[in-house]
Amino acid sequence: MIKMTLLEMVQNIASALDTDEINSITDTTESLQIAEIIKETFYEQFNNIFIPEFRTLVQLEDVNDLTRPNYLRIPSTVNRLEWVKYKNFGNYAKLEDVEYVTPEEFLDTQLQYDQYINNVTLVNDASGLNYYIQNNMSPTMYTMFDDEYLVFDSYDADEEDTLKGTSTIALGIRAFEFELDDDFVPPLDASLFPLLLAEAKSTAFINLKQISSSKEEQRARRQRIRMQNDQFKSRKAQSRYFTDGPNYARRR
Repeated sequence: MIKMTLLEMVQNIASALDTDEINSITDTTESLQIAEIIKETFYEQFNNIFIPEFRTLVQLEDVNDLTRPNYLRIPSTVNRLEWVKYKNFGNYAKLEDVEYVTPEEFLDTQLQYDQYINNVTLVNDASGLNYYIQNNMSPTMYTMFDDEYLVFDSYDADEEDTLKGTSTIALGIRAFEFELDDDFVPPLDASLFPLLLAEAKSTAFINLKQISSSKEEQRARRQRIRMQNDQFKSRKAQSRYFTDGPNYARRR
């Protein structure tokens, strides 16, 4: 199946439901309901599973707060991160992995520092928590106290007043807005459109006709199995992801 616009999917489902022909998703109350069902199905099916097409390289965003020089912001277009790299100025500014640790592990380390240790800076977290970080080296680990900021263990004050997004690169999972527009094409690989259409059609039968369609439910099950087997276009990538798994921190 090729990619489909929202209107084409609504027309397909409307035909299966034996409703009036439509030329726009806004033509009838029922066509708008079908469009909403497709939208809800998209978020339900593809927000909770790994879709390779959603992966993207991103830079973190500056905070530029001298009281929190070790903070960077996650872009609003990113749902979660798989890994983060930061420039190591002590190694020719090469981008190197920064390890994710839990908040507990992070504080276990940082709360060992105090004002009597050389090369440390006091950080004032928005929660009121104060702790020290090293100010003479690039970061080696980070954590997240909330769903917005990455908190690092150090920064190099000789190179930067605060950590900079331009010194980062990260692999993230993008967030998408589903637009209720005739020409909107959901950001999925063509191979995933049968699953979206089958799941939405099955739901439309139940919500709009108060009946279930065993044929559509069987089709949806087949498409879910196919998607799990063919998420990656590269078989090596498929094997590597599901065998070893990436080392990443999920946003909560």
